[in-house]
Amino acid sequence: MSVDDALKSKPMKLKEEIDSWALFVEALRLEDRELFKSMVQKTWNYSDAVEICKDEYTTEALLLSILISQQKTINWLTSQLELSKNRS
Repeated sequence: MSVDDALKSKPMKLKEEIDSWALFVEALRLEDRELFKSMVQKTWNYSDAVEICKDEYTTEALLLSILISQQKTINWLTSQLELSKNRS
């Protein structure tokens, strides 16, 4: 499948990967389950990248998508902290 074909199709790899974690999610406590779902929801921002990765790296692509999203949040929080310090 070409990159263009992968991007035109529905993001099946990501959905399949998320679905494969169902038993893990069910075993989590409710509060952790909600947190997991929230983290995974943000991975849809990176579905194009997941779709074009090799099949054997779908889990890694999902986890890296979560890490990128978390890093963006960390960067934003750090900048807000710096702004707050500068105002004081």
